[in-house]
Amino acid sequence: MTGLAKVLRSLIVAAVAIASAHAAAPGDLAAPTPAAKDVLSGDWGGIYQCAQGQTAVVVSLTLEKDGAVSGRFTFGNLPGRINAADGEYRIVGMFDVATGKLRMQPNGWTRQPPGYVQVGFTADLDRAARRLTGHVDFAGCSRIWLDRLGD
Repeated sequence: MTGLAKVLRSLIVAAVAIASAHAAAPGDLAAPTPAAKDVLSGDWGGIYQCAQGQTAVVVSLTLEKDGAVSGRFTFGNLPGRINAADGEYRIVGMFDVATGKLRMQPNGWTRQPPGYVQVGFTADLDRAARRLTGHVDFAGCSRIWLDRLGD
């Protein structure tokens, strides 16, 4: 089993819980506090929805100077599914500390599967739940749900 497959398999429990929680009731956004601004840096895992169906994703983020953010968007099949290919690309964007709004755009493939395009996303940070929820900015795509991994 590849390293990516192991990471994606470990996300299934969190991803299903995220999808279930958001299907049952939308989460309330916690009031952002400037003191917690680097709560964004690290790995976030979950699910996003696009034309290929629900897809496992790990988003690795680094909060840089003045709200700039860089990272990686790594995706593949959820365990037991064969609807998605494995791939990864770089992402860049901005994080608004005051509102908790994250906007990310693609910035080049590191591993492109045939027929795939890079997508950006916009998400809101719920600091209390350590969760990012939002939408994928591409036709044929919809939601993205990410929970903080580790720590």
